[in-house]
Amino acid sequence: MTAEERDNWELLNFKMDSEGFDYCFRKYSSWSEIEDETLHQLIDQYVEMAEKLENYISEKFQEAIDSDYE
Repeated sequence: MTAEERDNWELLNFKMDSEGFDYCFRKYSSWSEIEDETLHQLIDQYVEMAEKLENYISEKFQEAIDSDYE
């Protein structure tokens, strides 16, 4: 691993802690400077599942509100 690669991984690890895990991967950066196929596959899967979960919760919340007016 080169010094630049190590620095990129170090920054990623720092940002997960300082910015929060979700923000780090969904808003902060795409981390394109890290050339690691597995990392990017996992990020893509995480973002997809986080969006599905967010949508599911929003839909259930809306159902609960709607049922109050029935």
